Amino acid sequence: MSTQPRLCREIVLEHFGPIVEQVAQVLLTKGRLTLSGIVQFTQMPVRTVREALVVMIQHNICFYAEAREGLRQVCFYSIGQDEILLRLRIGRIIYWAGEWFGKEASTITHLMLLNGRLTLKDLKQWVTDNESSPQQKIVVYEQKFSQLASKRFITAVMPEDSKARIDRQLEAEARAVNEILLGPSTREKAEIEVKVQQQLEDEDQSRQMIGMKRKVTENMDDDVSASKRFAFTVEMDVEDDVFFRINYKQFTKYFRNEAVIDQATDVINRGAGQVLRLFLEQSDSFTGGIGKEESQPTSALHVASVLPHDMLTDSGLDSREDSVHNDRPTAADIVTEYFELLRQSPARFIKRADNKGHNFFVVDFKNIRLYMMRKLFDKLLKSRFGNSTCRIARILIEKGKLEEKQVQKMAMLPAKDTREKLALLCTHGICDIQEVPKSADRAPSRTIFLWFVSLDKCYQELLIDLYRSIANVRQRIRVELATRQRLLEKMERKDVSENQDLLSAGDKKAIEELNKKVERLEVSAGRLDEMVMVYRDF
Repeated sequence: MSTQPRLCREIVLEHFGPIVEQVAQVLLTKGRLTLSGIVQFTQMPVRTVREALVVMIQHNICFYAEAREGLRQVCFYSIGQDEILLRLRIGRIIYWAGEWFGKEASTITHLMLLNGRLTLKDLKQWVTDNESSPQQKIVVYEQKFSQLASKRFITAVMPEDSKARIDRQLEAEARAVNEILLGPSTREKAEIEVKVQQQLEDEDQSRQMIGMKRKVTENMDDDVSASKRFAFTVEMDVEDDVFFRINYKQFTKYFRNEAVIDQATDVINRGAGQVLRLFLEQSDSFTGGIGKEESQPTSALHVASVLPHDMLTDSGLDSREDSVHNDRPTAADIVTEYFELLRQSPARFIKRADNKGHNFFVVDFKNIRLYMMRKLFDKLLKSRFGNSTCRIARILIEKGKLEEKQVQKMAMLPAKDTREKLALLCTHGICDIQEVPKSADRAPSRTIFLWFVSLDKCYQELLIDLYRSIANVRQRIRVELATRQRLLEKMERKDVSENQDLLSAGDKKAIEELNKKVERLEVSAGRLDEMVMVYRDF
């Protein structure tokens, strides 16, 4: 089994148990199957298989599609590997939801991840059953639920969500082809594919506000001016009976932006990171698409207008002072200088907007992503093979295809070491050899061998290694918990949970050691997933 399906299997086993894991394993290995096909491969009762499929559909990791075979309608089931892999970020999602919106938002996301889908009505019932003062808490939870929905961190569940995106795309393309009487040409097929992709993107964007209703409140304050006395404020409420689920893409957008801000802080300074944060907020990139290569354009004057004064003093942005005239630079001057630093940095965080004028800039997500991927690749290469091998790989990346003697000269290494390190890189699939024969017989003595590095191939191999490492970590956690299963069952007893003194000194020490091991492994899995986000999602 390849690394990605193996990791998906570990995640399903950890989150849903062995029965659902068996059904998921069959779908991962065999592909799209009917209910009878799944029963045949799993050797499980039909009712058990159907219940497992319902659980996975409820959590949006399994999809179905109806197709006609002869005179009968057949339902095929498939599993979404990308949706399963996103569940690795459950802990990070719950934590940051609490940091951004409060403890209640963290509880909402936790409940939604446990149940797959949740309505506001179900949330109110849970608050009534579990909170000490439910009447006051219901108002707070309802407000946090509306904030999460308006910021698109949770999205309404639609019937289309139970269909795989490829099925929706094929159905839309088939409808478009049927509208052409004489059949589409090759050019028309390409145009239809692009049009359908854009149509699906527009549908996904428009469906993000489904389940929200506008609440218009009239401002009747006497203190405001006459022009604003009868102004209306539009607020968003959530419908009680609409099911919502976690929008992983929106959380990934915020994680990407936070990573970009951290990169600016590391490359330049903290002030540059704060300016870039304001840039991202003003350009509305936090609600933009994760696949966009650029943010919305904005100007330095616009960012300076929302720059808090305490941010100037606390971050050192306002530290300059003219010793002659005792003049301090304005906020616009400081932001403009930081824009130049961000534009001229090695990461090229921002660039000028070509169609908006000289003073408008955009965040170049494409270049930042390439910079982060290359930086992480060099770091992993150096830690695994050493400085000399990393230097050879860097030379091949920057210079292109080179002979062994050229690599030896540029790397300033002996011929023996250069040959060994090139062979090491070739063995691990990092560099390849291009043969350039001088004669038709392609004799080795009359052939030039050029060494080169394909970054795209290296990134794919590195992503596979990351999947394998995460799967090993999840498997190690499962084994550690299984070896202490009896102790964990003892901890879950009601009398022991109420009084920890019933545990012996050996049991307490074993629990402490187990918690330390699991914590270290979870931290390692989180760091590996951050690398996966850089290479796959950013």
